[in-house]
Amino acid sequence: MFENEVKALSQVDHPNICKLIEHSENARAASEDPEQPFYYLALEYIENGEVFDYIAKTGSFKESTARYYFHQLLSAIEHINEKGLSHRDLKLDNIMLDSKFNLKLADFGFATSKEYCLNTLGTLSYMAPEILARIPYNTKSADLFAAAVILFVMVTQRFPFGKADPTDELYAYIIMKDWERFWDAHAKAEQKILTLSDKFKDLFAKLVIVNPDERFDLQGIKDHPWYNGKIPRNGEIIKNFANRKLLMEGKLKLEEFESLSPVRSEDSETTKSTSKKPCRANESPS
Repeated sequence: MFENEVKALSQVDHPNICKLIEHSENARAASEDPEQPFYYLALEYIENGEVFDYIAKTGSFKESTARYYFHQLLSAIEHINEKGLSHRDLKLDNIMLDSKFNLKLADFGFATSKEYCLNTLGTLSYMAPEILARIPYNTKSADLFAAAVILFVMVTQRFPFGKADPTDELYAYIIMKDWERFWDAHAKAEQKILTLSDKFKDLFAKLVIVNPDERFDLQGIKDHPWYNGKIPRNGEIIKNFANRKLLMEGKLKLEEFESLSPVRSEDSETTKSTSKKPCRANESPS
């Protein structure tokens, strides 16, 4: 994985991808056993942590905020693809926030230049159904499936399903195209009506179709009305996420945070409270 990550990071250069500073396959430690070589990577310092923690500890994002980050994620994916690569382990744990709360994609240990793969790599809740079926899968399409899961968690603070397999009740609804029951199941788990836009639901549906040949590609996503909706300015993001960070650190109370992040009257998208946390990706959604 070391060699793979070095090779991949050496090929990419993008503002939304973690930069490789230097590396060595034959470093020597100043202490312990100076004769024993070891591998090391020196990566760009990304000071504001994982996106997952912001969702888990401060609540889901308004659709406009999720759109801001989805634009950045898609830009990083497009750059990776232009370099002939696929990431193969896209997940919230591998998405960081820099000093200005912009997205940084990290962990290229599973990256590949192969268009099709057969080996089962990645994280269960983000894996496309064709990976779990152990059939040759298009690595770029599988990355976009994982991106759809990331988007869903950003907006709902929940995983859409435990795994993209017929044995999973929630994904079974997707297989049957029974979207009413799918959204009702999530609303029931939330014990509230989900205030998600129809455009968001439509884009998500087009990204998690069972047949990868029928799913949206990058251009399809970029042409979709939801993707082209309103996004916040960077200054708004910085203010909101600086407050989220204070909330995470216990320096701001939930009531204070909510008063500082009012829902605008023209924006029907809501920010949820922090009454629950999303499960980690190797667990099933509650």
